[in-house]
Amino acid sequence: MNVAQIIPFSWDQGETISFLLDAISVFTIVLLSLFFGLFAYRLFKLRKQRVLQDVRGTIEERVLAYLDGQQSRGELIESIIKNSFYIPLFVDICIDLLNSLEGEMEDRIKELLETTELQTYYKEKLYSGNNEKIVESLFFFKQCRQASPESIDAIYTLISSKNEHIAIAAALALIDSKHVDIQLRAFEKVCQRVDITGLAILEMMLYLSETDQDDFDKQGDRIVRMIKSPLIPFQNKTSLIISMGSVGFHAQAPELLDLLKGHFNRSEGPNVKFVCSIIEALGMLSYEQILKYFVILTENQNQELFISFAKASGSLATNDAIDLLHNIFQHSSKDVHRQAMIQLLKIDKLQVRKQIDSNEQTMPEIQRRTIAEIRERQENLRV
Repeated sequence: MNVAQIIPFSWDQGETISFLLDAISVFTIVLLSLFFGLFAYRLFKLRKQRVLQDVRGTIEERVLAYLDGQQSRGELIESIIKNSFYIPLFVDICIDLLNSLEGEMEDRIKELLETTELQTYYKEKLYSGNNEKIVESLFFFKQCRQASPESIDAIYTLISSKNEHIAIAAALALIDSKHVDIQLRAFEKVCQRVDITGLAILEMMLYLSETDQDDFDKQGDRIVRMIKSPLIPFQNKTSLIISMGSVGFHAQAPELLDLLKGHFNRSEGPNVKFVCSIIEALGMLSYEQILKYFVILTENQNQELFISFAKASGSLATNDAIDLLHNIFQHSSKDVHRQAMIQLLKIDKLQVRKQIDSNEQTMPEIQRRTIAEIRERQENLRV
């Protein structure tokens, strides 16, 4: 019996098995290394979380001691500012407390956020060129609603940033300011951007509107001037007008109508979207005088104008508005008919709601006429 009969594989097969065993060994070592690495990383994260919790707890105790009068503001700020690791945690705690405290306690927390040391710390982040640090700083100034003149200038400059998100964050930081002039200056600056969306404009205007009546009227007058300004892109003007209607700047309704009249004197002729935005805004502002301009503005049978008048009529929900909706059905477009029916149904629901609220037993004549008209138009559209 020779060697080949005793050993059932060749030397080539043996080398292959040896290679596979080596590969399995390497794979096992790598797998164990990954396992222990992940285990160590998990332990590190847990330890870091415990450290953060301990530090946060220590800072909370110091803030509560300050609120109880056991520690002065200077002592508290000095203990925080010496370690930059503490500052974000400290600000986070103060903002949480702002949302839950009132009166004197709330004022004392605001005093902490308005200290020179914190303002300086976050002002320097504005000049860092690091987007993450800039956003962190803007969030701070938005929450504390108070900034030094130097910080305000830095934030105002960021509204012109190439990064749209930073620009909007900078505008919101100033719009949340305590001073209406700073708010409006920031709002006007951000509305000069061509990349700002109508939704962003509405959101910022809603922030602006959270004020007393005097400042609210002042804001409305400034926004009308913005609409007239050549520095505001045309598409932003239409967004501003619609937003004014949504927010409820009723005192400026006559000025919006004057804008509509003056718009037709443009050498290049009227812009339909601009006209439509004013019509719809005046409807939202319950300014019935806009209905008088229906015949004049729709002489050329422009479909968009008919749809805008339908929307305005639905917002007004008066007898004259319902009569106008019936006239709008004379237009040949099915899209116009559909919008008119939508608005009639909206008015009908409103009337039904009012009827239920007043416990009336009979449906008003105007409702019966509206429903009959809708059914008739629906039948005509099917045909």
